[in-house]
Amino acid sequence: MKFRNLGRLGLALAGLVCLSAVFSASAFAAGKPSSVSVNADTYPGLNYIKVTALANPNGASTTLSIQNRAIGQSEWNTIGSKNIGSGTALVEITATQEYNTLGTKLEYRAVAENSFGSGTSLTETFGVRLKIWQSGITEDTASYKSTGSFKIEDSNMNRIECSASGGGEFGPEAVGGEHLNLGLSNCVWSWQNHFRCNPIISPEPLSFSREFVVPAAEILFRCPEEPTWHHLSYSGRFLTTLGSSTSAWWSAEVEKPVTMVGLGKIDSAWSTATISTTWALTGSNLGKKFYLKEVF
Repeated sequence: MKFRNLGRLGLALAGLVCLSAVFSASAFAAGKPSSVSVNADTYPGLNYIKVTALANPNGASTTLSIQNRAIGQSEWNTIGSKNIGSGTALVEITATQEYNTLGTKLEYRAVAENSFGSGTSLTETFGVRLKIWQSGITEDTASYKSTGSFKIEDSNMNRIECSASGGGEFGPEAVGGEHLNLGLSNCVWSWQNHFRCNPIISPEPLSFSREFVVPAAEILFRCPEEPTWHHLSYSGRFLTTLGSSTSAWWSAEVEKPVTMVGLGKIDSAWSTATISTTWALTGSNLGKKFYLKEVF
């Protein structure tokens, strides 16, 4: 019996030695991140792009960051960062890059770091310009008309929907730097899917700058028979997306669906403001086609 028990003990110790060898091999196999890369979606929106970074953690807990800087600058800015674990396969993260000025070139890179070291991607350069296309001729600036709807919804089930129409200009020579003015009409305010009133909204028309930022920090609204104004406040910037096209570079449509989404609060409740309109070129560009954007 004693010899049998000793034999079992020996087998157990041998098993532990084998496990220790396996774990030691795994530990020694870990290393600094590898296969670090960065890329950008070339046409998600008028005033933003989505930047993607990839890295292999190589067996150690790794943080992956997306960084950018203006051409000619020395310091990098982090626009997105995440711990991607300790696996041995490629992991992806994304960040939304909002443009303050269309036409500005930016450099991007991805940086992955863990306890064994760091890895940095090649530097990529992206810039965006809006274009109009017709018979091979491009123009930077154009006027357009816009028709559609404006909707705000909050977490308390308040919803206001209005018809929205107006127009504006885009491009580097846009008059006054304004991209879009929208007048609102036929507004309906409902709560928990029940009609409440036809609200008064101020300021109206809504005014958007060339970066699709609303200068006012809030929109006020109330029922005509009530004295209290409610406040829709938001960060100001609306992420603005053109509808899908048959090409990555230009739309085959003379009229173009555009969606603008901004996040904020109605009083103290989180809300989303969505503007869904169709743009059609006017003036000397009447009937021409939208060039989604030129990436350079």
